[in-house]
Amino acid sequence: MAPVYVLDKYYLALTLLITTAYQLLGFAIAWTLQFDKITDFTGGSNFFLLAILTLLIGNTFHARNIGV
Repeated sequence: MAPVYVLDKYYLALTLLITTAYQLLGFAIAWTLQFDKITDFTGGSNFFLLAILTLLIGNTFHARNIGV
């Protein structure tokens, strides 16, 4: 099955949009509730979220892609 290209070949625009939306949502929650731990969580989980998303969208499951 061929990989799905969303906006560009390397998913840079998609990851930019997701990161921006995710960080702004986390900031809005933290600002509203005056709770700073949510920004730490969104910052830390952003990499994991994007890694899993691009792996699944890219549809290339070689050991190098999964191990890194």
